Amino acid sequence: MKKLVFISLFIPAFNAVQAQSPCATKMVLMEEACAKNCGPCYFHCRDYINPLYASHINQMAMVVYNQAPIGVGTWTELTKPYYAFGDIFNLQYQSMVMMDRTFFPNNYLLQQGPTSEGVETESTAFNDQINSTYVPVSVNISNTYNAQTRAVNINVTANFCDTASGDLRFYLVLTQDTVKGPAGQPYSQNVNASAGTTLDGYPVVQYPGWGGASWIPSYSFINPVKYQPSGFFGNAGIIAAHPIQGSSYTENFSFTLPLKNDPSEAIDIDANRIQIVAAVVRNGPFKQRQVINANKKYLVTGANSIAQTVKNSVQFSATNPVSSSLLVNYSATNKGEAELYLYNASGEIIKVIRNIEYSPSNSSKTIDVSGLAEGIYFVSLRADGVFHTRKIIVVR
Repeated sequence: MKKLVFISLFIPAFNAVQAQSPCATKMVLMEEACAKNCGPCYFHCRDYINPLYASHINQMAMVVYNQAPIGVGTWTELTKPYYAFGDIFNLQYQSMVMMDRTFFPNNYLLQQGPTSEGVETESTAFNDQINSTYVPVSVNISNTYNAQTRAVNINVTANFCDTASGDLRFYLVLTQDTVKGPAGQPYSQNVNASAGTTLDGYPVVQYPGWGGASWIPSYSFINPVKYQPSGFFGNAGIIAAHPIQGSSYTENFSFTLPLKNDPSEAIDIDANRIQIVAAVVRNGPFKQRQVINANKKYLVTGANSIAQTVKNSVQFSATNPVSSSLLVNYSATNKGEAELYLYNASGEIIKVIRNIEYSPSNSSKTIDVSGLAEGIYFVSLRADGVFHTRKIIVVR
């Protein structure tokens, strides 16, 4: 199952190209569905989502809705954040990602169709948002934390430096930058690998009662939700429907950070690893709910982010549909050489292009498909022995 991520985009009621104050630095909000029980999700997180976050950690806030005991809620707790996230945003698969909750008509899973804000190529969505998003508001976070009582007090302030409108609200959530529990299924990640082998240093095992599925125990989950005081859209009426340029609005959140969210949790929530993620969002139906801007900070002063191990992250996309020319774009964390493969729907290789050099810089190549009949094809970039494949449709 493919993981989707949403990226939300605020669309003003007028041309967003006009000048705006530099007071609002953009931070993209990346939200991901659970990545625990779907085998392909491990590789999606490892190869795409986590490296993208690590590469843009100062420009991106990452929120992952995992199920208990890693996050909040289970399959059956329909109103808890884990289940409700996918339900509210009509996400059909695990590990789907949203970027700023924006709908990208040319960047969604074909199986999903134009029904959610989930994206297929996270890097493309992130670049679209960070480079072109209209940002009329800065989001500021201040807080206190009592280590003895675990009492939390947070103020989120929206400073409007330009014009905005709509049902604007504060979204607030607390994530833990890493959660790594003891051995056993509750803190494991399901993988598409053979039991008895080793995957990225993890031993691949099987647990009784899981139908032969394979898992890696004590997996390091990144940024799962631990507490969500605001709900997905926040409270109405705090920010004016038409905030005046130069005005500010603040909402206070006071609560006690729990030691655990579920009795099955083997480890306490680590306050030193908790990040506060806040955003100003527009509430609305599909295609109209957007994240205008976001920010993040650690709950405890002086806490440092745990460095994430970044594998060679390959970003690969292709134009779709195509007529006579297929344009592919690619980049990677490290430099190297790759091959491009073009297949028909039966898996037969039609064309191979070798000695494709890739690097952290974005590169592109055009492939002539004018001689192909209409139909479905696949294009793959093979880098470091891994095939990164995209489905294309040839139309005339």
